[in-house]
Amino acid sequence: MLKVEVSRNSVSTLKSDVDFNDSEWSCLLPENLNNKFQIEELLRPCKSYPEGLYPLSKKLNDKQVSRINRFDNYIEFSRIVDSEIVNVSGQLFLTTKFYDNRKEGWSSKEIKKKVGDTIGYCINGDVYCAEDKQCVYKVFYINVYKLLIAKKEPFKELISMLKRDIELTLISDDIDFLKYFKDILLSCVA
Repeated sequence: MLKVEVSRNSVSTLKSDVDFNDSEWSCLLPENLNNKFQIEELLRPCKSYPEGLYPLSKKLNDKQVSRINRFDNYIEFSRIVDSEIVNVSGQLFLTTKFYDNRKEGWSSKEIKKKVGDTIGYCINGDVYCAEDKQCVYKVFYINVYKLLIAKKEPFKELISMLKRDIELTLISDDIDFLKYFKDILLSCVA
């Protein structure tokens, strides 16, 4: 198990372990979130989507709105794999297969996985290369995940503990999750 320490000051005398494998905290794990949410994206008219609406999206003023069932699927199906691009004169372009796969993943109530090597990520129509994974994941966690857990009682309890200067030891198998979670906690008590 991996651990990350979180505190507001360097002289905390009280400490508490937060093991995400325990039922008390496991509801905060991304794979255990089952609250539906929606994202807004710009309309992106193109030859394949003349109205600028991707599959699953509905128009709302000058934006398109997509309802997503699972946070994990939001991340997984924002990932671009090698079979979803085409090379035209040396430039890579997303194919409609990406958006069809995205629709299937985002609408699924079960956690799904894409097959293929990660080429990049697509967020709000903007494409990021695979090397930008850490920056992209910060967007996923800080802009979406944080909102999904903000009203959950265990999360509020952790914020309260930090405000009372209790040092938290976050414990999980996923070091990246722990780092993002630490950043979220600290941003809430800053």
